[in-house]
Amino acid sequence: MKSVDLTSCDKEQIHLIHSIQGHGIFTAVSKADLKILFISENATSFFDMPEPSKMKVGEKLNLLLPHELFKIIQQKVLNHIVHPVSFVWQNLDVYLYKIDETLIGIEIEKIVEDSSKIDSGIIINNFLESMKVAKDVAELSLFACRAIRTLTGMSRVMLYRFFPPDMYGEVIAEDRTSGSHSFAGHRFPASDIPRPARDLYLKNQVRLINDITTENSPILSGFNKQTNLDLSNSRLRGVSEIHLEYLKNMGVRGSFSVAIKVEGELWGLIACHSPDPVFISHKNRSHCETISNCLALSAPLIEKGLRQESIISFNKRFQDFFVKLKDSLNPYSELFKLGSEVNQIFHTLGFAVVSNDKVNAYGLTPLSEDVLNLAKELNQIMDRQNKRIFVTDALSEHGKEWYLLKDQASGLIALRLNEIDNSLLVFFRPEILQTIHWGGDPRKNFEQRNYQGPINPRASFETWTEVIKNKSEPWLKHEIDGAKNFSDLIFDLLIKNNSLIQELGSKLKMRS
Repeated sequence: MKSVDLTSCDKEQIHLIHSIQGHGIFTAVSKADLKILFISENATSFFDMPEPSKMKVGEKLNLLLPHELFKIIQQKVLNHIVHPVSFVWQNLDVYLYKIDETLIGIEIEKIVEDSSKIDSGIIINNFLESMKVAKDVAELSLFACRAIRTLTGMSRVMLYRFFPPDMYGEVIAEDRTSGSHSFAGHRFPASDIPRPARDLYLKNQVRLINDITTENSPILSGFNKQTNLDLSNSRLRGVSEIHLEYLKNMGVRGSFSVAIKVEGELWGLIACHSPDPVFISHKNRSHCETISNCLALSAPLIEKGLRQESIISFNKRFQDFFVKLKDSLNPYSELFKLGSEVNQIFHTLGFAVVSNDKVNAYGLTPLSEDVLNLAKELNQIMDRQNKRIFVTDALSEHGKEWYLLKDQASGLIALRLNEIDNSLLVFFRPEILQTIHWGGDPRKNFEQRNYQGPINPRASFETWTEVIKNKSEPWLKHEIDGAKNFSDLIFDLLIKNNSLIQELGSKLKMRS
């Protein structure tokens, strides 16, 4: 038994797997003359042709395919329609794509009759109409899951969103049959969909695994050895043993997935599962791509709109508050009288101004002694970073002793009001316990069992609950930018209130 290597998944060259899924056949031909250079071992199960071991490399494609099918492919290659293209011929689904500048890949699958007679056009139109009324990305994602489950007939369809930089995934929407296990709201570690698989989704948007119990068929080159043929653009590319066991452990026999790409990056994945073998025509796979691409265009716009609404509301409250202070006879005193409005603006429970070893505080804050000690530490941090602002949602990570302040200050924004006395404006946020439901214990995503490969996929997907402690609600960018503007306002108020004039004057004399 080899030792478990948790980094192996990110190193596995799955685009160089020397086989295809057994429910289809594969051949690669030279672009110039359509001579067969590579062929899957199972090709004889589709056509009346010599055994692969008796065929010679360099023979024309017309020896493998029926004449009419050969002529169609020949015409498409001559017209350079291979980037990629799929079509139906009799009872076969044919897929053509470019492997490199000299090779054309040809994949053929038998069509399985669909008794449901689904009208894919109506499904897509209904989805496009639903996009117009989606109030947020979660609802839009649910509409997409419903449309794709109708198109594919899968028992569970999930929209799995990736979150950089860690690239863990979270199921933000799900549509399923009543008997299917739910993963809605569950997270999965990045290693469940390792980097090579994520990279391939950027090149080839869809992935169908017809039946995990069907053996892969080797690809032969010269019919006496395997080859490192690059199958990045293949849709029949064989499935790694690791992923086959992963699906088996989930109780999945057929799998289909569609990547969601936003600005060239992998934003999410629509993952479809079935306890039975599945066949999805290239036409319906393309329809699922269309739904995914529409979602990829709409989701960022919805999120941008919601962010803009939040920013506009923030700015409006900020401006209204500024007017109140400006019109006050004693604006600095008024600041603390209106402390509840400050907390509403910044979603805080307390704030403080630390100046000349004095603390003026409002709301839920640490004790004055703790605030003074914290201010000294924050000033040192800002000196080291050469910045006038410090932001964190996990204060205890910057000093274990600050764990004791978690009920008032698990997160904070600290800003320097001036450089002479290092006075600070500090906004505080308390600890918020966050419960995360994982699809299995993320610490055991690989388990050493009887599998003879370099690593083992984990066996359990039972819900595992993690409670995140010592963290506050994260700070949004417009809140941080607003805090900078607010600190300038407070500095002006301090000057107007004469609370700094004497201090500044005496310190400037000492320096002169």
